[in-house]
Amino acid sequence: MESDHTNTSRIRAVLNRKNPVLWIVPIAIAAAILIAVCLFASPETKPEQAPEPALAPDSDVLEWLDYDNRLETLPWNDTEEIRIDAFPNVTFCWSSSGVSAAENGKEQLLFSGMPVITVCFSDVTGDGIEDVCAVVYDGSGLIDKHIVVYDYANRQGYTLCDRGSRDFHLFVEQGRLRVGVTPYGEYEPTETGTLESENGIPVYRSGAVTSGSGAAVPLQPLTEENATGA
Repeated sequence: MESDHTNTSRIRAVLNRKNPVLWIVPIAIAAAILIAVCLFASPETKPEQAPEPALAPDSDVLEWLDYDNRLETLPWNDTEEIRIDAFPNVTFCWSSSGVSAAENGKEQLLFSGMPVITVCFSDVTGDGIEDVCAVVYDGSGLIDKHIVVYDYANRQGYTLCDRGSRDFHLFVEQGRLRVGVTPYGEYEPTETGTLESENGIPVYRSGAVTSGSGAAVPLQPLTEENATGA
């Protein structure tokens, strides 16, 4: 009898030691459920999207890419994309061989080059909408550097080219788009001017500081024949 009493006491002691564990299990389960509910209810934090580039308040030029006079840094095999406020549903894409525009699932090549070394956006045609402005190397045998202006709103391109005689550059000065002119194959400008609009047609005005000075040279329409500088 004493042995039975002793065994019973030992069993009760063991059960008494395990009781706290039995209480902890449901508490732990309830805590896990509470944490899961809190995590599920918390809104997902999404990374902020980078703002689209916009014109600076004191500038009429949106600069994008410029590898003029530093071709050694040009990423020949890469591409770059950009969207601007004037065409929120259009993605402009640059590669060393050309600039294209993707809209509504369709991509259109605007102009080509080998390479395209400078691209910016500025209203050259005077309609209040930015045009694509670029400096392009091109040609076969005789390589020239010319300017292309693409009026995307009207799907019309223009070029400023004096093949074998002069090269053209683009640069920004005091918030305005400027043109630098050099003798063919040289880098030191002998003339500067601006791109302006006359009756909706872009013109180059040499020596211009303000509109109305210098001689105006209309840019030529970009066609398949002159698109590659041939």
